[in-house]
Amino acid sequence: MFLLVWDVSQLHNQTVLVTALSRVGTVVHLDA
Repeated sequence: MFLLVWDVSQLHNQTVLVTALSRVGTVVHLDA
């Protein structure tokens, strides 16, 4: 499912991925 969506809209997913990674990084930083 995820791979299919990635193929359909790579740019949108890349933006979402970057946002998700940024949020995860912030959470990990705060948790640490």
